[in-house]
Order: sequence, then C-alpha cells, then structure tokens
Amino acid sequence: NTVIYDAFGIPSVMVEITAVNCEDLIDGTRMKGTHPAFLYGQYRIRRIWVSKYINCLVEGKTASLPMSEPAYIPNFEVALQSVKGKGPGWMIMPFQLRMAILLRMWKHQMNPTGNTDIGQDYYKRSEIGIQTTTGSVLTGSGPKQWTHNGQTTGIWDLVGNLNEWDCGFRLMNGEIQLIDTVDLLRKDCSFEVNSSYWHALDKNGKRVLPGNPEALHFDGHDGAVRITTKVEEHGLGNCAFRDVSSAEGFEVPELLKMIGLYPAHHDEPERIGWRWINTKGEAIPLCGGAFRIMNHSGLFFMGVTKQRDVNYPLSGVRSVYISKNDFEEANVSE
Repeated sequence: NTVIYDAFGIPSVMVEITAVNCEDLIDGTRMKGTHPAFLYGQYRIRRIWVSKYINCLVEGKTASLPMSEPAYIPNFEVALQSVKGKGPGWMIMPFQLRMAILLRMWKHQMNPTGNTDIGQDYYKRSEIGIQTTTGSVLTGSGPKQWTHNGQTTGIWDLVGNLNEWDCGFRLMNGEIQLIDTVDLLRKDCSFEVNSSYWHALDKNGKRVLPGNPEALHFDGHDGAVRITTKVEEHGLGNCAFRDVSSAEGFEVPELLKMIGLYPAHHDEPERIGWRWINTKGEAIPLCGGAFRIMNHSGLFFMGVTKQRDVNYPLSGVRSVYISKNDFEEANVSE
C-alpha cells in the first residue's frame, strides 16, 4: 500500500497491482503474454495503483480513505467528472483491469465476502461492518475477509457495499463495445455516446467498427444471457455468471473469457456472482454489487443495465492511478 496525492493535494490510499500474463490467469488459455489491461501499445504497464477503498468525496474530488462513508455517485457522467478532475494519470476503474484482478484472485482461490445485506454478508452473517444511515458500511470497517487477498493490505469491498461505475466497456443495443487501455490513457479520450474511441469485437475477438454485421452481442432472449452476433429481442436478461452461454455452434473467442465477459469454466459455484444485461440502448457497467444484492452477490457480479445519466441510488466509484514512469517496453506480438 502507499499514499498518492492528486493534483489538489488530496491523499488516497492505493494498492499496487502488478502486471500479469494471460496464461497465469486461466488454465489452458490460448492467449499468451501480458493481459490487455496492462498493455499500452508496444509498452507494458508494470503496475497500476488501485483505490484500496470505494471512494469518498473530499472537496468534490474522489479519494480512497479508511473509515469513511463511501460516496454516492448517481451516474456515470458524475463519476467521470469526480475522478478525471483529480489530475493526470487518474481514471475510473477500467473494466478490463477489474477483471484481470478478479481472475487472478479466483486462480488463487480468493473469493471474498462483503456487505451484501445491509451491513453484513448475506451468506456469512457474522461478518459485519460499521453501518452508515443508508445501509452501506464505512470503508475498511469490515473483516479482512472483505479484502481481495484476505489481508488488511488488500483492496476492500470488491464485493458489496456499493455498485461501482467502471469505464471502457458498455453495451449499445446489445453490442459489446470497448475502449482499450492504450486509448483510455489518451488526453483526448472521450466516453461520449458517439465517441470514435468505442470499438466492437468480431467472432475472433478482433477489433471492428461498431455496427459491423459480425460484431459480438449479448442477447437476453428468454431471460438468459448469451453471446451471439444477433439480438433476438431487445430488453433485459439475467443469470448466474457461470450460466452465461453462447449461441448454438458459436465458439466464444478467448478474449471474452480473459476480460470477464464469458466464464472460463461453467462449473464454478453460483455464488461467484450474477449478470444482468439490458440490450435496449446504451448500458454502462456497474460492478461488485451493493448492500442489498443478497444472494446475487459475488466476485463477478455485474449489472449492465443503467444508462449513463440515470439517477441510481446504490452506486459509487473506485479510482486508479497510472504513472508513465511505470511503462516499460515489452514484446506484445503474442
């Protein structure tokens, strides 16, 4: 852990997350080399600093501080402003980075609990935190089982407490669209609805322009969640993460498994998390679950149902810091 000060002198307690290779996250994967979350063109980002706590607000800026009430951040636009205003190198948690962290945790059999039932864990009710007036708990006030590594040095509340707005992934009428790390770090990177930085993926996991007829989609047909190239019926879908499926005869590209959009295996317990999607219009991801998520809680919980300007009462944000001093040349040809 370390303390990093933003451009306004506001401190945040941050946890170092070092770069990881794909083959060290999922057994048998065909993807090799540095995970996409740590790639910046021909450079490898050797470490990224992640907020130890869901952020509170200090003078209108987000901060990662212990024993604080996690800030309610009503929508994605407000989340962007509150984090981007901290200065160069700061951003909302990138979705691909979160998934790299979660996959590494799962590989090492770390499956944390959290505030998923108004101050306590739904499954382990003896695990409690110091409750606020809303149902959330003060940051870092729960047991160490609520951290990503089972130690007080870890990242707190990746499960429960407040849903967290992530950046770099969205659904647009069900189409999977991403902004990769190399673009997230550009000064002029835009998350606007019609931004040219958004790209889709084809059936091989390669970048294509949004709207490409071969672009991958999530489909909520019959209430399930599946990968396909065509949405049968626009609307909501939900299922356990392990039950996310694919259209008949369709081979899911390895990249989707590596960035946590599709389960690497289907024999995981249901308790690792739930998935919700909305294939009508734009939907921004909220990750981690909240203090009312109960049995839908878990490490891989994600709801991609809310529009960017929605007023959602269970959402917060976790910021990250990336220093250009941590870029190193790497062979990324694989």
